[in-house]
Amino acid sequence: MSKRYQILLSALAIVGVIGIYLLIRLASPGYPEIIAAPSLYDDRPLPEFAAVTDVATKKANFFSFLLPLVETENNRILLIRQELQLLRSLSSLERSQQQWLDRVTQHYRITKVPGDHQQLLAVLLQRVDIVPPSLALAQSANESAWGRSRFAQQGNNLFGQWCFTKGCGIVPGSRTEGALHEVAVFESPGKSVEGYIHNLNSNMAYEDFRRIREVQRAQQSFVSGEVLAEGLLKYSARGVDYIKELRAMIAINKLEQYDKF
Repeated sequence: MSKRYQILLSALAIVGVIGIYLLIRLASPGYPEIIAAPSLYDDRPLPEFAAVTDVATKKANFFSFLLPLVETENNRILLIRQELQLLRSLSSLERSQQQWLDRVTQHYRITKVPGDHQQLLAVLLQRVDIVPPSLALAQSANESAWGRSRFAQQGNNLFGQWCFTKGCGIVPGSRTEGALHEVAVFESPGKSVEGYIHNLNSNMAYEDFRRIREVQRAQQSFVSGEVLAEGLLKYSARGVDYIKELRAMIAINKLEQYDKF
């Protein structure tokens, strides 16, 4: 994928999400509803990656398809983060601001935070942040076999995410007797990206991931996927070997070039 093409995709993603945000702001009499704004890429179907045999072409096609989805979702999250930072600069909140904050709090699965809205905002800002494209691309390639797995093709599941309600997804053939998990099914690849990022940002299993990201934010201007991979020990039963594999994929495919925020 050429550098010019990468820049074009990034620009389209940014313009699209900002356009949605501005429309919502203009249309809404209250506080902006950007918690679950629609994505430009929600309806894009998964390509037939299995039809490509050349390894270099397969990788380029996969990254070209997935990168705009990740950047679109990251940009939407950055808009929410910007609003939270604005609220943090205020000594008190208006009713519409508090109602919006309550919705964000519920969306990110936060229950009780002692203190005033400043303490709550500090907790939220640790969760409402991006997942570096390098890490998302590496995990998706790893978990979906470059978009060719049964779960990717039949359920748009690009990150191996599970669900635990009977009938919620696809029962894996390797599931042990008595286990209840299924592999989640998503409406589109874009929804899979949205679910994956929200999972990392809200699930208790990834508190280390969010803590490492918060430290990175305080130390540098962008978040590194290679560094953040350390916080995903609980993502796979392979543990440390899984982390090493993700870091190798990031390095070999030069994916950190996409980490900008």
